[in-house]
Amino acid sequence: MSLPPSAEALVTRIDSTGTPRLVKEKVPVPKPGEHQLLVKVLTAPIYTPLTLSNTVQSFDSNAFGDGAILGCDFVGVVEEIGLNVTRIAKGTTIAGLIWAGEIKGLGGYSQYTIADERICFPVPQHVSPAAASTVPLASCTALLALFSKDCLAIDTSGEEKPAVLIWGGSSSVGLYAIQIARLNGLQVITTCSPKHHDHVKLYGAAEAFDYRDPLVVEKIRQAAPGLRYVFDTIGNTTSSNTASLAISHQDGVLCTVRPGKAYTEEVAPGVRITDVLVWTAFMKEHRYGEFHWPASQEDHKLASDFFHKLPSLLTSDQIKPNSYKLFENDDLVCRPCGNRGSICRGQEFADESEASQLSMRNLARRLGRLEELMEKLAERSALGPSTGISTQNSPGISHVVMDELEYPNAPTIRDPVRIGTPTIPRSHYTTSSLISGTTHETTMDLAGPSGLAETLFKLFPSQSDVNTILEASVGPLYVTALFHRQADVAEGSSEPPEAVGAIPLPSNRPTLLAKRLLQLVICMQQLSPRFNRPLPSLRASILRTMEEIVDGVDKFISANRVVSTLEGLECLLLLGYWQQNAGNLRKAWLIFRQALSVGQLMGINAGTVAPPDTSFSTRYPPSPQMLWFRSVACDRYLSLLLGLPAGSHDNSFAAQQLTAKDAPSEKLEKLHAVVSEKMIERNNSTQMQAYSLTQLISSDLMAGQCLMGDSWWEVPLVNTEQSPASAVEVASRLIMQMSHHLLLVLLHIPYLLRNPLFPHDQQNSKTICTSSSRNILDRFRVFRSFNDSAYACRHVDYAALVAAMTLLVSHAQNLEGRDPTDGQNMHRITDRALIIAVKDRMKHLSYLNGDKFFEESTDVIERLLPLLSSPETESPTFDPQCSPSVELKIPYFGVITIVVPPVPASVQKTQEMERVEAPAPRMDGVTLSAGLSHAESKDLESLVPVHFHPEEQRNTFGAVDVMAGADEWAMQGIDATYWALLQCDGIFDASLESEEGSDELKTKCTVLNILEE
Repeated sequence: MSLPPSAEALVTRIDSTGTPRLVKEKVPVPKPGEHQLLVKVLTAPIYTPLTLSNTVQSFDSNAFGDGAILGCDFVGVVEEIGLNVTRIAKGTTIAGLIWAGEIKGLGGYSQYTIADERICFPVPQHVSPAAASTVPLASCTALLALFSKDCLAIDTSGEEKPAVLIWGGSSSVGLYAIQIARLNGLQVITTCSPKHHDHVKLYGAAEAFDYRDPLVVEKIRQAAPGLRYVFDTIGNTTSSNTASLAISHQDGVLCTVRPGKAYTEEVAPGVRITDVLVWTAFMKEHRYGEFHWPASQEDHKLASDFFHKLPSLLTSDQIKPNSYKLFENDDLVCRPCGNRGSICRGQEFADESEASQLSMRNLARRLGRLEELMEKLAERSALGPSTGISTQNSPGISHVVMDELEYPNAPTIRDPVRIGTPTIPRSHYTTSSLISGTTHETTMDLAGPSGLAETLFKLFPSQSDVNTILEASVGPLYVTALFHRQADVAEGSSEPPEAVGAIPLPSNRPTLLAKRLLQLVICMQQLSPRFNRPLPSLRASILRTMEEIVDGVDKFISANRVVSTLEGLECLLLLGYWQQNAGNLRKAWLIFRQALSVGQLMGINAGTVAPPDTSFSTRYPPSPQMLWFRSVACDRYLSLLLGLPAGSHDNSFAAQQLTAKDAPSEKLEKLHAVVSEKMIERNNSTQMQAYSLTQLISSDLMAGQCLMGDSWWEVPLVNTEQSPASAVEVASRLIMQMSHHLLLVLLHIPYLLRNPLFPHDQQNSKTICTSSSRNILDRFRVFRSFNDSAYACRHVDYAALVAAMTLLVSHAQNLEGRDPTDGQNMHRITDRALIIAVKDRMKHLSYLNGDKFFEESTDVIERLLPLLSSPETESPTFDPQCSPSVELKIPYFGVITIVVPPVPASVQKTQEMERVEAPAPRMDGVTLSAGLSHAESKDLESLVPVHFHPEEQRNTFGAVDVMAGADEWAMQGIDATYWALLQCDGIFDASLESEEGSDELKTKCTVLNILEE
């Protein structure tokens, strides 16, 4: 496609009174010169408050004159390359820095711009364009401040690396400065609000102090004696002066982010003052009023080398992009600052006079107008030929990148958004924004099958990108075998994995296009967050692209009766699987419940199917029996986790004639489905014989282990170089093992805190709960050592959380009078090490994926860890007779309070004699745990001091909507179900049991038709 001769831009024009204003004009599309790239701009952010104020200042003071185009950072697609370009290829999505305004026509606030290939970088696939746009200016400023010869010029060549104080570590520039300093081995001391101390330490700070603390200087001097280097990232009237007092080295140097060394008049005597100007990266001199920065070859090379390394640094998470927020046009300020009538400012800024506030409001309104113009400009630039979709303009959405932690409304890692994910409501995203990047509300074209197919066809990425995705994913092997028996797959009666990559033509039936799209997004869920191969046809992150596709297909399924065919039912189930893996369990539950209803209407539950739709035929139709089994099994699994009733009591899929040709693993899957329904029935019943029913179900599960043989239950061999087929087999085996142990835990959890009838019996509920929990956690560590995608096999994470909570609660008993050599006490040490290892892995995966479930699971485990407290983990003043409490607030359930038991002296002595660390996951096939049972040998236990305070009818904890997705409600109610089972009384009281009716129960519960051979 040829480039237009001109394009639109926001141009600074000076009127007759000398007042600058922004005008939308046509400007010539420039030609790239040597080492230059012509870029079609996708994202050009505005920062607050520092860069925002700089933009305002440049605009108001007409710093660059009539005809200037502002805008520094950008993200866009390379349309043409100039001479001697070697780093970037045409068609690459890049982020970079532009010397905006100084060279007319080249600012970021235009449809096309010119970039230097050496001051930009290809955007990794897992980083969204908006997140990437936060990187260039802030990170390059931090880099030059630390290492430019005209700034701090820190020498890192010696063995002993110096310390550096970064004043304002939670600002945009500060967070990048911490990460870059850490990468170079520096000891980082920083200041920020106390609520952000943990976050800046996670990014690499060794120490963090409250900048408002009157003793902050003394504390920094104690933490970093002989401090020589200080970087002030705030640049206000007091920051440099205060920060300089922490310097105790005779050759101390301070670098301020404020150009012209502003506000440094009262810096401590003897401290050399420097400033940083990011534009020295362009190897051109720069003048600003009376100040002059000469061209610097050294700064240019420093920046060029850094931008060259940025893709790998971002992919490996050694550099994390700043968070950002999307504001409405009239919401350019956070709520607290808006209430004051000022633009966003950190807490270190004092309120200004009313006249000054009025001036700032005017500036904010002016920038609102700028953003509105930019939005319209971006829409016009992005919209291509007609898409066949009826659209309606949504409210103008503006990219405003925040200094992520110092400003109240900026989203942080604790907010319910994934890292790198915009906070635009999903209703604003449509099929067209996959290609155009615009935000519209979609109305599906219901003009008939051809119109539907055309609409779905537009959701596909390019064929080359589909191939790239599938080459890196094991998903094709999984999705093509999901609705077929293993014997059918072996006989070639299922689709080959290669079929997933064949994009159907728009002339095909809509259900085929919908199926291929859903198979594709499930394969995309399997991609590692480190995946960074270029996907040029995607105009959004992989996560956002998946959500776009799913939303489009969901509208198609909801608006049509296509699910009444086998292929349509297959689409419905695939949609449910995607939502389940995405953590949207309640949405998935509704979809699987719909699938059950459709299956019943079609008659596949009775083994008969309505006459096939003769309008199409397929060589590999899904098995009706497997479609029904998957519908039932998925519904029961989620119903059990969420504490809901099962949708069907039909177990015909487990009839002996239907399992005769099943593989042992398939029989075990069906056993799990039958057992799940019995457990749901028990959990929702009021019968007096619940304990007997529990024992019978437990016996069936224990007998089910014999289906696979003893060796199968060992942790499978994990080989990082194994084939995709072997990887799927290993993952499936680990998942099935964890599912089996999870059922045992959920079955026996009501009796975990009760006195066992037969404490030495292997059917002792506490023994089974703790043994199965250890097995789950062992396998979780192995599984998540080779699969780091939060959206792949999500149920292993739910199992791990339940297991960790169970193991922790099982130790919440008074140890007074117990033999310190008792097995339970010995397990206490190893269990703590195992749980901490699992918690650390979850924490790593949380930040790798930006996943809220892992984040909240880590928090729950950390809150419960005091239940495994030992003297070696307590403070020197720890009182062993003190019994602090642990409190959890669970939405839709209430408050759980657990009194931490005191550790008796005998146990303390034993624990001091032996320290045990959790063994690293073994990759050689050796079993990580001690079999299927860890028998505790003591008799009656005292009841655990666990207090439940049920939530009142009206929610007092501000719980989210019952249909909220994972971003808003990560736990989805799993925690409420768990604690509800744990606190059951009366119904699950073993003392109420009798032998009467046991035969009737046995007949009602048995699933021996599955176990018989």
